[in-house]
Amino acid sequence: MPSIRVTWPHTREPQEARRAIEAVARDLRERLGASYHWEGEELRFKATGARGRIRVEPQTVVVEVDLGLALLPLRGRIEAEVRSRLATTLV
Repeated sequence: MPSIRVTWPHTREPQEARRAIEAVARDLRERLGASYHWEGEELRFKATGARGRIRVEPQTVVVEVDLGLALLPLRGRIEAEVRSRLATTLV
């Protein structure tokens, strides 16, 4: 079971939503050294202490993050950042 699960609605075309999520992944790579790749409509990422997936669905984006023990105390802050980022990315 993921440590964080966020479902966010969007009204974008699938390719447009995918490009927006790709931009988020590039930012994670630059800021945190995260690696990522696409498997179909799901972006999988891995960073120090965390790994997860972002699934682009027709009307929602689902983010699931598995946190390592060191990051569990920051769960609330990380979830807030995920929600904030989705709100600004998928407007």
